[in-house]
Amino acid sequence: MDSLVHKIERLRLRYKNHEGRHFLPETPLHDLMTESAVRATLQSLATQSFHLEELVKDILSGGWKVFAILLLIGQADAITLFFKHKFPQIAYVDHRLPYSKEMLEEIFEDRADDLAISKFLEIQWGIAIPFFSSRLLPRKLASETILPFVTEDCLGPGGLGTVWKTELDSACHSLPIVSNKVCWPLSFPLLGD
Repeated sequence: MDSLVHKIERLRLRYKNHEGRHFLPETPLHDLMTESAVRATLQSLATQSFHLEELVKDILSGGWKVFAILLLIGQADAITLFFKHKFPQIAYVDHRLPYSKEMLEEIFEDRADDLAISKFLEIQWGIAIPFFSSRLLPRKLASETILPFVTEDCLGPGGLGTVWKTELDSACHSLPIVSNKVCWPLSFPLLGD
């Protein structure tokens, strides 16, 4: 039987944008994070039994993305550190994504080296991908954001800037568009510094 980390890694390798960057859409990743899979993974890490059920509940209610990242970088047992550190006005550890290097250094304390923190910082962008919907308010994304664009073609100049035709991965949008394709002007403030 495959471990949860192998299932997550295989899923991550299935999704790749036009730049060759891998990402994990929210719904397929969430489908892997079942209660039994999380519990079995924690038991394999020798999690203390009196913390097990509470930790399973916390992961499933708002920490499954961070847990997936920790599994991918070989630091799954550090999940308790993320729940231990409370940041103002952010209830769930997943809502804190993306994490800064300083936040991770505070959370990990002396339990992780620079390599583990660097891996976390890199992998998180493949999990903290934007989901596009018709109710989406304009937003400015960090330059590290991995956009789930399967293809991207320049159509040329338009009234608002250069126009691009983009095919979105079907798992990353709920837009009413044909064949997952949409056109948008490059001058639209999508990515920022």
